[in-house]
Amino acid sequence: MRILTIGGSVPGIEHDSEAWDTKVNIKDYNTVFLNLDKIVERSDEVPGPTSEIPHKIKFPPQEDIKKSLKAGHNIFVFLPRTRYPNLLHVTEEDTKKVEQDLLSWLPFKVRSTEETGTSVNRSSVSENWEWYFDSDFDWPLFIEKINLTSDDAKHLFDTVHQHTIASTAFGEDIACRIGITAGTDIATALAENGEINDRKYSGSLFLLPIRPNWRFKNVVRGVLSNLYGWSIDLEETAQPNWLDQHYLPRQKSIGNKIKELRQEYAELDKFRKLLYMDGEELEETVIQAFEYLGFETEDEISGKRDGLVHLSSKAFVLEIEGTTNDIGIKKCRQLDDWVENAQEEFKNTGVDGLLVANANRTLQPAERESCIAGNSQEFLEKRGYKVIETPELFSLISKSQSGVVGQEEIEEAILDSDLFVTIS
Repeated sequence: MRILTIGGSVPGIEHDSEAWDTKVNIKDYNTVFLNLDKIVERSDEVPGPTSEIPHKIKFPPQEDIKKSLKAGHNIFVFLPRTRYPNLLHVTEEDTKKVEQDLLSWLPFKVRSTEETGTSVNRSSVSENWEWYFDSDFDWPLFIEKINLTSDDAKHLFDTVHQHTIASTAFGEDIACRIGITAGTDIATALAENGEINDRKYSGSLFLLPIRPNWRFKNVVRGVLSNLYGWSIDLEETAQPNWLDQHYLPRQKSIGNKIKELRQEYAELDKFRKLLYMDGEELEETVIQAFEYLGFETEDEISGKRDGLVHLSSKAFVLEIEGTTNDIGIKKCRQLDDWVENAQEEFKNTGVDGLLVANANRTLQPAERESCIAGNSQEFLEKRGYKVIETPELFSLISKSQSGVVGQEEIEEAILDSDLFVTIS
């Protein structure tokens, strides 16, 4: 049996363990354990799933969950104490905390409530789970009803079954097992053999609380022992909740550095957009790249320019373009219009034109042979404009970080280049 855990590991058990910010194919595993409470624990560190950066929480796709259940695999989802925590929402512009739904990724519409002070009704506990719900404990998240939702027509006639594992005295589920039956629509049945053959998926998805004073690894051990019959030592001493109040000074220092490094990584990762992006995202990233290199910039003015970079002797109006082809004459003329419009504004300091090109953007940078099409190069050279390709701009950031070049060398390269801006 192949086992996967996300959000925690289980020492002594052969399994694969991943963090929530790693993309994983859950279909490859017979049994999957998902610890949503780990997301809440790290809410100040890991960007939430709505963030606009690669390094963020990644939930399994809904279709993969359905395929896993259809194949007879079991998925155990351990719930947090709140469904709607405030998680980091990271974009290129800012970072803030936003309330996010930790159950929205499931292929079910889950209706739930949250209230305090309600304990387990022992008589409601399923026989297979008496080992886990062997005493009362307070749990604030209750599951009222689950429906199967899908925009896919092939799942339109599927149904979902909610089986209570444990409930409150008022009949609200604290834990439940969910199964799916794949239905057949009448038209399809008549077209095939006149019979409606509903097929029940042999796998199940479990929604479960993590009991107070239990740790994720102990719960997983208990499931493998009591539901799968594994021979496992369950007497491992669990860490008490209050242990989180006791860290060594060096541990705290390392924790703070890890948080800072993650934030810095996210900030730097946006510059990789210079290699493949187009449109507004490319324009914003180009401006941010010049700022990172130490230059004063101005943002886009609609109808006048895509941005502006100030050098010591003059300003450069930007035309920024990402395309799967070479840059054509239209964009070169657009740059010429931008420069002409800016002449009056910068008559005292002087103004020039800089075409920032991410041409043939779907190719590896090393495979891109040209970026200017036809007579466009002659048009730009005649007017003395400059061209910098975004892979070269990315390279300048890399060289700047390595200490190979500084702002002065980059400015000199822009001013002294015949057409294409490069630093070898």
